[in-house]
Amino acid sequence: MRLEPGTKINQYVLERRLGDGASGEVWVAHDETKTAALKFMREQHLVGAVAEKHRQRLLNEVAIVSRLRYPHVPALYDYDLDFERPYLAMQYIDGDSYEKLIATGAMQQIHPEKRLTALRIIAETIAAIHASGIIHRDIKPASINGIETPYLLDYGIALDRRDVAEARPDVGTGIYMPPPETPIGELSDYYSFAVVAYEVLLGCHPIFTAENIGKTVLETRQRAGEIIQNRRWRRPTQISIDELPGDLRGADLSRLEEIFQQAFELRYTNSTQLVDDLQGALLTSANQPYLDNPTPVSSLPSIPAAEHYTDEEVDRARRITESGVTFRMDYLLWLGVGILVVVGIVIVLLLGIDLG
Repeated sequence: MRLEPGTKINQYVLERRLGDGASGEVWVAHDETKTAALKFMREQHLVGAVAEKHRQRLLNEVAIVSRLRYPHVPALYDYDLDFERPYLAMQYIDGDSYEKLIATGAMQQIHPEKRLTALRIIAETIAAIHASGIIHRDIKPASINGIETPYLLDYGIALDRRDVAEARPDVGTGIYMPPPETPIGELSDYYSFAVVAYEVLLGCHPIFTAENIGKTVLETRQRAGEIIQNRRWRRPTQISIDELPGDLRGADLSRLEEIFQQAFELRYTNSTQLVDDLQGALLTSANQPYLDNPTPVSSLPSIPAAEHYTDEEVDRARRITESGVTFRMDYLLWLGVGILVVVGIVIVLLLGIDLG
């Protein structure tokens, strides 16, 4: 079924496409009373061995979101998994994602106090979904919309806490996932939130650039662990004055650095305490002149693309890795054989010379 503006899906009329990601295609639509966001199963997932798995994923999202009746979680209106293109209809949240706001620099134009207030609301939302027995598993700037009224979105890979033991640890967005020794759970969500908080306040990712992301989720998470342990992340005290956000130049950077080090080492047991500590480091009398009249930042490192690894992408990454290993083993084997042949020829020649 072709989706385009004006197409009618049951009672909804499609207006425009919001996005087309790994997990689905999202459209703005309306019926007689409201605007909605319709999330469709991707067309290539409708047939074949993956069809039932993706249908179950949508069903899982229905079950998860239906349990989360919280003001800053989008409401589920209805769904139809038997439709030609199975879909969920959810509350439409207007505005740009934090991913876009950060990447364009628009986030840095918002007063830090407002940004911290928004982060607090998201932290409280995380606490609420955890209290409902749900682990989000994909907290990142692309999953958050709104400053005045923030929403935590995207529950496609969320899990009931009782199911985490059977969950694959390599499904998610690698650059927002903790080091691999951290199991899926509340702590992994706290880590993701800490990375988001850093980006919201300092304008770029604390650990990764486009050049140092791993080829797989596991490799990326391993690198994150090494960088955090060795304190080689983008520490506030080590940022040049030209790259330090203008509204932080009077802040206690040593304290800010220690707060994030603790957060990345998973020493916070909730995200609201993290926000409390960030406020204490930033909203100070010494920093007030810079909060009121921030100095423009000349440049910031670019934020890496937040690749989302679906099951298929994980399998593909594994195949690439395995084929690379196989290729290297074959190469070494043939190299060894070649060396033996050359050595053998040299020995034969030397013997021939001696016999002569």
